[in-house]
Amino acid sequence: MDGVDVNALIASLLALLGSGSSLNYDPNAA
Repeated sequence: MDGVDVNALIASLLALLGSGSSLNYDPNAA
């Protein structure tokens, strides 16, 4: 369990949210 993996996951989530997940992909709505 390395902090790098956590940072990667957080970065991916932020990237998805920043890309406009509300337009096409919305994990919260699923």
